[in-house]
Amino acid sequence: MALECQYDCVSALALGMSKMPEPIIIDLWVFALDTDAKSYERMVEHLSDQERARANRFISDVHQRQFRIGRGRMREILANYTGFKPANLVFEYGAHDKPELVGGGLHFNLSHTGSLAALGVCRTHPIGVDIEAERPITEDLAGRFFAREEVEMLKWLTQPDERVRAFFRCWSRKEAVVKALGDGLSVPLTSFVVDFSEVNDAPLLVGPHGGDGRDWRILAFTPAAKVAGAIAVKAGGRPVEMRLMTPLFGAN
Repeated sequence: MALECQYDCVSALALGMSKMPEPIIIDLWVFALDTDAKSYERMVEHLSDQERARANRFISDVHQRQFRIGRGRMREILANYTGFKPANLVFEYGAHDKPELVGGGLHFNLSHTGSLAALGVCRTHPIGVDIEAERPITEDLAGRFFAREEVEMLKWLTQPDERVRAFFRCWSRKEAVVKALGDGLSVPLTSFVVDFSEVNDAPLLVGPHGGDGRDWRILAFTPAAKVAGAIAVKAGGRPVEMRLMTPLFGAN
């Protein structure tokens, strides 16, 4: 009987372990929006006519170049997942201009700030990625865009530098959620609450549309000094694993 009990207990444990959900895997690629002349020419050749026209609409030559590099590198990275050539990838755009691959099977999101870009890729779940460089802020900015709970938490921070860092942690995490939803500005930033402490993995405190914040995971990262980064995914209680695919510039 003792052996039977031991066997049953081990079997039950093994069964429980086998039912543990597989983690959601998100690959993070971080890269500079600058390159040598030869690589730049190669990346421009990947672009569609629509992307070329969009790049030309930027007034600044620097912004035109950065857009072409960002889209060209994104195509090269996504090509590694799909098996297609970068120039053969076809994108369609939703109501809020979020690109998706025609044929599906891969979720991705690109963000940039200054001369730095971050691309998240996930095979199973829609994701949102945002990076924000720290810059001066006005006193009323949080009150205009953040939820009441977030504004109150910011007020507890008395040091100006600490408050700026916390502000952009909050901003990047909220933008990542909106991007993951794909609903653009139809989701007010005041309608949900993020944890913008220095933890690197946290649920939402209050979810969008009154949903359960525990369904969401926010993964924070620091792509460079004084730059806040976040990936958001509606994980539904599943564990999430972020894989760093390129070095984080300036990271400790």
